[in-house]
Amino acid sequence: MRLQRQSDGQRILLDTSAPLGAGGEARIYAVPPDDRFAAKIYHKPSDETARKLGVMLANPPEDATASEQLLIAWPVDLLRTPDRQRRVVGYLMPRVSGMRPLFEFYNPLTRRQQHPLSNTLYLHRTARNLAAAVRALHARGYVIGDINESNILVTDTALVTLVDTDSFQVRDPQSGAVYRCPVGKPEFTPPELQGKTFVQMDRTPEHDLFGLAVLIFLLLMEGTHPFAGVYQGAGEPPSYDTRILAGHFPYGSRRTPYKPMPTAPPFEMLHPTVRQLFRRCFEDGHANPQARPDAQTWQTALAEAEAALVTCPVNAQHRYGDHLNACPWCERTQQLGGRDPFPSLSAVQQGQHLQSLRPRSPSRYGRRPGGGPPTPNIQRPTPNASLPSFAMTPYGSLATPAQPASFTLPNNNWAWAALFCAGLALVPGVRLAAGLAAVVCGGLGLKRKAAQPTRGDRWLAASGLALGGLMLLIALAAGFANWRHPAEALTLSQHNAAIRSVAFSPDGRLLASGADRPAENAVLGGEIDVWDARTGALRQTLIGYSGDAVSVAFSPDGRLLAAGTHAPLGSSDVRLWEVGSWAQQPDSLSEYRFYVHAVAFSPDGRTVAGGGWKEVERRRTYGEVKLWDAQTGDLKTTLKERGQVFAIAFSPDGRLLAAGSGSVSGTGELGRVDVWDLQTGQVKWTQLAHSTAALAVAFSPDGATLASAGSDNAVKLWDAQTGMPKGKPLEGKGSWIGAVAFSPDGRTLASGGGDALVRLWDAQTGALQRTLAGHEAGINALAFSPDGRTLASAGRDSMVKLWRLR
Repeated sequence: MRLQRQSDGQRILLDTSAPLGAGGEARIYAVPPDDRFAAKIYHKPSDETARKLGVMLANPPEDATASEQLLIAWPVDLLRTPDRQRRVVGYLMPRVSGMRPLFEFYNPLTRRQQHPLSNTLYLHRTARNLAAAVRALHARGYVIGDINESNILVTDTALVTLVDTDSFQVRDPQSGAVYRCPVGKPEFTPPELQGKTFVQMDRTPEHDLFGLAVLIFLLLMEGTHPFAGVYQGAGEPPSYDTRILAGHFPYGSRRTPYKPMPTAPPFEMLHPTVRQLFRRCFEDGHANPQARPDAQTWQTALAEAEAALVTCPVNAQHRYGDHLNACPWCERTQQLGGRDPFPSLSAVQQGQHLQSLRPRSPSRYGRRPGGGPPTPNIQRPTPNASLPSFAMTPYGSLATPAQPASFTLPNNNWAWAALFCAGLALVPGVRLAAGLAAVVCGGLGLKRKAAQPTRGDRWLAASGLALGGLMLLIALAAGFANWRHPAEALTLSQHNAAIRSVAFSPDGRLLASGADRPAENAVLGGEIDVWDARTGALRQTLIGYSGDAVSVAFSPDGRLLAAGTHAPLGSSDVRLWEVGSWAQQPDSLSEYRFYVHAVAFSPDGRTVAGGGWKEVERRRTYGEVKLWDAQTGDLKTTLKERGQVFAIAFSPDGRLLAAGSGSVSGTGELGRVDVWDLQTGQVKWTQLAHSTAALAVAFSPDGATLASAGSDNAVKLWDAQTGMPKGKPLEGKGSWIGAVAFSPDGRTLASGGGDALVRLWDAQTGALQRTLAGHEAGINALAFSPDGRTLASAGRDSMVKLWRLR
């Protein structure tokens, strides 16, 4: 493509076969031989866009290209066609290189994998530079409008770049004409704009300031959204836009129906001035946008907070405010089971930051989510007695009241203790210990010598002894059954990254597994391995694709293997291999920029389904389920979803298709389960099933029940035809459940998730049958063999385990 610069008439040649990036509105190209610039060329240029760019070119913001502090990818020249029309089709801008999306730094997982040596000092500096960039724009009269994490890039030295600047709201200082920003993400949108149409609305700097505060909160609070919280009200949890509209900030002074997320750092960890600004923005600024702190105020406060950071004597990567008397990151490392949010240099050099978590022992740490060993009281280098004390209580710890050195029970307390322990023995996890305690206390209550027990005391003691004895017998019988029929596990460990999916072939002879890209060489594709399901021998490794191998599925006749790959910064697709010869079909099924997270074959084998999401301009995402003809590869239909699609499943008769969707990257969508009638193409029913994401769905073999699991650590059962709940949710003990599977006979439902345990439930009663321990990190995938005798599990510890159930 030949174009001409407006400023000097210089002609440039763009290689359109190799764009640097593409979206719904434009493509970006290199400008050889000058590597300082990139060209953004619109698919559908317009005169209005040309006028807007002209105003931006004539009125650049302050420090727009001050690369030592910040960079705004502002237009530097217009590009016209070299013909007589000389139409503006795009513009030149500074070429951005060596920068990564902002979310990679505030998301704990991506930060640990991609930027392990960034710390709280770095995050404060990034937030301060972001505030400086917004200040420069506002000082020149510009409004970002669609402020969110996707149009902000960051270097390893905390330099910030704002991109997609042509989407900003621009006001012509000469004519007063306003070129509006027509889009916005709900989770960054202030309450006064929620539900509004932006095309006809002029934005103000106060609107930007709400989104700026959200981004700063995400940076300083480990990726936690300021309006995220555990819903305490009735019904399904509201979406982010509803929470923002209501002003339900869980960390404020007003009562809200939410509690802070248990996985979030404590709000008190932040510098007092920063905490005060968040409350000003989200509480005072809810009804009065003028009360929101401006960008300069944020810049000053963050500089103050950064200057107040001290270094932990145990780990130099731990920086925390001098208003604290203990290092919160050391305590948080203990809470997270040893996973350090900011690992030391030596730990990174030894690769310890990428190691899988070790499972925590319930008998030692307790049964509540997040339990951990006692936290050491690590003092900061120069403790100040006048400062308030700060200590984070581990999620699973229970406070024990102080007692006198010599403590004597009253005469009748043994009887009450027996009854209490007997009641506690009704809980499965502590049944053995509580039952034994009830028997001991009951015996002491009946035989106490110091004072003869009354008739009522004897009755209480006898009741506790009898009930405790019964529970003790039940616990011993269950333990004996597990001893007589233990689950033997065969471990397959060819992969060197987290495993995302497993699938048995229809004859049960083969097992396929798909894994992420290796952390040490992310340019390689994730690995798909095919195993002998009986011996565990590796039969085949499939290559020739990029991205993580997120999902695998065999066709019902066993002739094809489908795999969905997901590459956040590259291509994503669905590929097919012929089983046996392992020849790959020449063409992939997916469209460009469709991020595939799940694949499934219809029961008749004629259709391949892929679920994921499509990314368009400025990284706005739209969930989709695509159905392809398995023989021709032609696209049959596309089913639209609101959130990102993580799981799909066909009903046994092939008439229904279920999808689990939501958000784990901050799009604000709740976890939904949608079921489509494939004959009509219409949604049959929808349920807001889980807090932020429905990560797994599975139909029972008779097609009557649909199971879903998600990020709220629950498995829920639904009537497949009506969508009505069936029974109570089945809850695990971790923070999320990522896999569910029914046994072929429909009697057992398996689940696995963040606590690294596989649980087997009675599918009819919901009773927990067995727990299988052996993984060292969260479980992503489960699959029963066709005969139901073997269960395959795979997880983030890079292992596949084959459990021989009978």
